[in-house]
Amino acid sequence: MKMVAALLAIGGTIYGFLILFLLLLMLPEFEWEFLVYFGSICVLTAGYWVRALMTPPLWGRYLIWGLALFVQGASLGYLLWHSGLTPPQDRLDVLGLSWLAGTLILSALALCVEHKRRNSPPASRT
Repeated sequence: MKMVAALLAIGGTIYGFLILFLLLLMLPEFEWEFLVYFGSICVLTAGYWVRALMTPPLWGRYLIWGLALFVQGASLGYLLWHSGLTPPQDRLDVLGLSWLAGTLILSALALCVEHKRRNSPPASRT
């Protein structure tokens, strides 16, 4: 799971810088929901880095993956609803939606693997 977390941490960092760049471009027309979105991405990326670099207790790993499911699911739902449930028109929208969908799936799988490891006998853990 550290490899998945590392991949998501690196991607989340790049995605965060992209969001920050867009935030700076939109400064005159700033919307507070954008700051909430950016802040949640930063917190989530910090959680990915924690999971990638160390092994937190089980409740901490559940918290990281659960928070990821909540943030990515809410973000994906918001973007789809905001677009009127129409297919994205430009490459940046496709990239953003693809990233959110991919991280949502990976986070769900990581949560399932953490849970499976919890319920497996200690001798079979790797």
